[in-house]
Amino acid sequence: MSEVRAHHNEAATRTFLEAALESLKVGDWEAGVIDAGRALAITSQRGLQAVALDAIAMGHLELGRLEPASVAALEALRLGSEDGIDVLHLIAERFVSEGDSGRGHALLEAAHKASPTQARIVAALAVQAQRGGDYPSAIRWFDMLDRIDPDGADGRRQVVTGVRDTVEKNDRTRRLLSMIGARITAVAGRSVFTGPFAGQVLEAAHDFGWIATLLGCYELELHPAIEQVIQSKPRVILNVGCSGGYYAVGFALRIPEVQVIAYDIDASAREACARAALANGVSDRVTIRGACTPEELQKLAGPETVVFCDCEGYELQLLDPAVVPALASTTIIVELHDVWVPNLGKRLLRRFVPSHQIGHIAMLPRRPEGYEVLTRAGLSDGEAALAISDFRPEGMTWAYMVPRHVP
Repeated sequence: MSEVRAHHNEAATRTFLEAALESLKVGDWEAGVIDAGRALAITSQRGLQAVALDAIAMGHLELGRLEPASVAALEALRLGSEDGIDVLHLIAERFVSEGDSGRGHALLEAAHKASPTQARIVAALAVQAQRGGDYPSAIRWFDMLDRIDPDGADGRRQVVTGVRDTVEKNDRTRRLLSMIGARITAVAGRSVFTGPFAGQVLEAAHDFGWIATLLGCYELELHPAIEQVIQSKPRVILNVGCSGGYYAVGFALRIPEVQVIAYDIDASAREACARAALANGVSDRVTIRGACTPEELQKLAGPETVVFCDCEGYELQLLDPAVVPALASTTIIVELHDVWVPNLGKRLLRRFVPSHQIGHIAMLPRRPEGYEVLTRAGLSDGEAALAISDFRPEGMTWAYMVPRHVP
């Protein structure tokens, strides 16, 4: 009797799978997910389970349901699906295109853990790390890829050499910046010289742009918007992507009553922000947290809150008034990372056209002539140009968005 039932289940499974695959072929994604789910529910064969899970993952992906698509694709990969690798890659790319590169990377990491010798997964991790500027990780993944796929090493050599050259160039630039910074601080100290946060004490170098921060010309495009925010005296400032704490601490210094909540997914950034808050005597008004989620944002946003956001493309996920209605009455300053997420700026800003006055801010040229300390420090023209640089890709923009109507 059990053999008859098993035979019946296998026949039914194949019928459901054929229907699911036909539905996917014609773009009826929902029907494909349903029929594949029916097949999965009655089969005990790993191969058929993998096919069903691949179909479910693809259907959810096309419907924009990335989380269930991820779960199904990972399980298919665990069961040995070859097609699951391509589906996982597509899901990861979709996460990145929606501004959640962290989730895309985590998915690829999980796929690598499930199937450590899959060259395509390791290649995707290498490319994603390279694209995101994490060159040491990119080299690590490329080295692993060479061990897994030695036959393809020659074809990758030019790319890998370019990444290694970039790492060496960055190391040289860091050493040069350290020398330039030492010469400047020797003659002028370690407090910000000019700009909206003049007088803030900076700790050790925290990124390439730290000398521009010290000079007060870092993101000088935002100075007028920052001054307007300060004059508006908000009750709360949410600094999403706080890095070393320059803005979190700066706002706390300039607005005596404000409570600043600083978010960063990088533990070292959170530690640097905490040290900066302590050094400037504002630790009691700067709260430091990890990731800022839409749920958290909904609790804190509103007319008396300002969001200051620099989160490497995640702004497309986070700043959505359809998901976070409180943003409709919130002032927002946001860096727009079109350089990593195509058309991010247009996609994000159109969400706020009905509710906000929007200023789209472009990059401004830097001129060392305005900073006499560079001369006092004895810097060459090339060193002075490095000192005032934000080290920002060409074409970076920001938006300053103020609600049209505040309740």
